[in-house]
Amino acid sequence: MKEMRATRYVPIIDGQPGGWRVWFPDAPACAAVGPTAVDALRDGFDAVAAWLDYREAEDIPAPDPRTVDELLNDPEVKVRLAGGAKLVEM
Repeated sequence: MKEMRATRYVPIIDGQPGGWRVWFPDAPACAAVGPTAVDALRDGFDAVAAWLDYREAEDIPAPDPRTVDELLNDPEVKVRLAGGAKLVEM
């Protein structure tokens, strides 16, 4: 069976009470922090939306998001996950 391509940018989250960080491996420079995981995720998705709007306005193509399997094979993602970060599938 052929794997379906991702249609959304998948976030990685790490942190602890009082400080959470979200970043998107396929959306360079898109990251957010927040006092709770929910706050960080919300702000992260806002950051990705703004990043996509900017790229569209400047006629810069956005990279295709990778599948979860592809992300799990990314060396940087592997290091982050080994350190306790979590990939958030939505």
